[in-house]
Amino acid sequence: MERDDYCAMAETLLLTICDSIGARPVGSRENRDATELFSAWLEECGFKVSHQVFDCFDWTDHGTMLEAGGEVFEIFTGPWSAGVDFQGGLKVASSLEELEGIDASDSVLLIRDGLAAEQLIPKNFPFYNPVEQRRTIALLEGSGAAAILAATGCKMEVNGAYPFPVIEDGDFPIPNAYMTDSEGQRLVEMCDGGVSLRIDSSSVPTRACNVVGRKGDGVRILLMAHIDSRSEGSGAIDNAAGVVALMLVAEMLQDSDLGLAVEIVAVNGEDHYANPGEVQLLQENEGRLGDIILGINIDGAGYRHGDTAFSLYGVDDAQSIIAREEMAAHGIIEGDQWRQGDHSLLVQNGVPALALTSADLIEIMSIAHSPDDVSDVVDPCRLVDVAGAVVALIGRLSGKAQSINPS
Repeated sequence: MERDDYCAMAETLLLTICDSIGARPVGSRENRDATELFSAWLEECGFKVSHQVFDCFDWTDHGTMLEAGGEVFEIFTGPWSAGVDFQGGLKVASSLEELEGIDASDSVLLIRDGLAAEQLIPKNFPFYNPVEQRRTIALLEGSGAAAILAATGCKMEVNGAYPFPVIEDGDFPIPNAYMTDSEGQRLVEMCDGGVSLRIDSSSVPTRACNVVGRKGDGVRILLMAHIDSRSEGSGAIDNAAGVVALMLVAEMLQDSDLGLAVEIVAVNGEDHYANPGEVQLLQENEGRLGDIILGINIDGAGYRHGDTAFSLYGVDDAQSIIAREEMAAHGIIEGDQWRQGDHSLLVQNGVPALALTSADLIEIMSIAHSPDDVSDVVDPCRLVDVAGAVVALIGRLSGKAQSINPS
């Protein structure tokens, strides 16, 4: 198959995932459609497919309404929040000291200023959980509030969003929403009596899965890309592009005689508050991570502007030389290390890893998790280059480069 044919295939797959399926939050019907598509594709390419299933829930948001002093306020539902229909008083806290002494029973609690300066790590997040934030969460839960509102400024670390959700946690029991700091100030000034708050959201228990395709025997090269997305946009650069690159790799490898095992994994949960797919992946690989000679994560690759970049983590000198040669041969530059992706799961467990993304990470972060993350931001042919580089690298590491390399 020629490069142009692969480019056309990549474009079709990208449009299918982004436009036909759309946003793919864990637990949603769209998420299941995406994993079924990926599973069927790997089977067609001759991979032995299995599924790592986990419990989750499907969350639906139908909007939020806040009124006080005869005024309506612009407000947004906190991701994964429970619903509520409440009328009562308003309490305000701007600092941890104020929060410690507050009794918000039968009230809505508005947090702002220092208390709303950054996102709170989900209370049961498995990989990072700072003590100071756990204290804040405990005080919020102990406040007696019927609901919590957060009035925030702009936060570049949250894709420059204004406002941004301080609480993004399905395990947090108190209904919550967020608004701009200016709307929060207006609420304080207008609220001479009570507030009326309705959060119309709900969740239904369901299941989701990682999809694992395996080909060959022996030590493993593990390829991964997260298949889930946020509800905003269609999750193109984050991360339908990575999923398409894996599907191209599977296509390129289907007739290859491998000298090792290749596992291709669609991980389900990188954009979820509890990373359930990542947790499941580690559990399924307990005691087996030592036979992975290299893990490759593709996330945020294929941006139309700028270069595609790779970075190495704990890779020995011999493999590093091979990786740099094959990446350069396919037009991929060496970029800065970044720790936010699923390759960190491997690195933290002593597995050498290579990450592939777009060189302009700041630009990518401004697009991801936003309505702008649509298929047009991705160049399908760049995904062909990514897949070709990965397949060539697998060939070099397996000792069968000539039979595998599609370029």
